[in-house]
Amino acid sequence: MMKDSRILLGLVSLALVILIAGGVLLFISMGGMVREMGEIRGRILSLDLELKNMKILENFLTETVGGRERIAGSFVGEHDLVRFIEDLEDGGERNGVRVRVGSAALASGVTQAGPTFMLEAEGSFTSIFRYMVFLENIPYEIILEDVDMTSISQDGKKIWKGSFIVRLLSYES
Repeated sequence: MMKDSRILLGLVSLALVILIAGGVLLFISMGGMVREMGEIRGRILSLDLELKNMKILENFLTETVGGRERIAGSFVGEHDLVRFIEDLEDGGERNGVRVRVGSAALASGVTQAGPTFMLEAEGSFTSIFRYMVFLENIPYEIILEDVDMTSISQDGKKIWKGSFIVRLLSYES
């Protein structure tokens, strides 16, 4: 019986040693898994932050589309000069002034910024004055380099003529 208990004790001790060794191996592998989970959690937090930043940027870009389009629309490129001239003429029509572009010249050097346009306008004093206000508020960056207004009598009516030299500063070459 003693022999059986020694064998049983040996088997139980062996099983206990195997069980402890398995527990230690399990603990070590769980430590590695916990470390990996921490790294994965860190990557997830980093990616989540990146996603939030991208959403903020996307919202910002969506919210500022109108402003960016308005800013881009205030610049005139070589291919948009006709549109600019049409805007000048249309503004005259809306203000009751007949506008004609007498001449246009591109900037001759680095010291000059943008092309110049010689505009001739004809209408009532009030209409020409409103057209000048229109030019000052046009969505392009311009300078009125010269403004001259004269009145003439034609068929007993007083007609005003205005001549304007406009330099387009918001020009992209």
